[in-house]
Amino acid sequence: MLSIENLQLCVHEKVVLSDFSIAIKPGQMQLIVGPNGSGKSSLVHFLRGDAHYKKKRGTVTFLGTSLEAMSVVERVQKGLFIVTQHQIAIPGLKVSVFLKATYEALVGQIADLDGFFKKIVELFVLVGLDGSFLDRCVHEGFSGGQKKRFELVQILLLRPKCIVLDEIDSGLDAAGCQVLLAVLNNLMSEKVDRSVLLITHRPELFQSMCNVQIYHMKIASEFT
Repeated sequence: MLSIENLQLCVHEKVVLSDFSIAIKPGQMQLIVGPNGSGKSSLVHFLRGDAHYKKKRGTVTFLGTSLEAMSVVERVQKGLFIVTQHQIAIPGLKVSVFLKATYEALVGQIADLDGFFKKIVELFVLVGLDGSFLDRCVHEGFSGGQKKRFELVQILLLRPKCIVLDEIDSGLDAAGCQVLLAVLNNLMSEKVDRSVLLITHRPELFQSMCNVQIYHMKIASEFT
């Protein structure tokens, strides 16, 4: 699904990730744990196409194709969904418009309005949000936990093949963490090829799930 071999990343010539390798197979959840500064979030920014993060060496492939050969849009269209730690508010863009446009762009068909928004409201309720969020602007005035729950709505709506989550549990209370686990269990139980790469400081939260592996990152000497 997603394969990374001997990856070294730099920002302004400073090494932020060194000789990192991991392979995430279909049906598998990989947890990445490690201290701050070990390059976990740098990896996520690179995968999502942030131009500040330059590859010095190594290979990254998604579904057998070089990730760098894909535009950011192509990565999403092929099923790579990435949630970073910090979400940006988009004033003026309603959640309802955002979700409908995103869904239609990825699915390739026009959504039936009544059926689509009924489904969206059901997903909001499922993650512990109410339907009033449809009329709010994306992430504007959302609490940290509400932002994370809104990301779960998008994952449930789009059902991507490979989900990369950067500390999505950090902004959630106990109830929110239970929602997160329920969503991940739901997605991973489907008979489709799907994988999850999850960065966390609380690996014990996810160890009850099936087919979970843990990767321990360390701060490389090159960083200091």
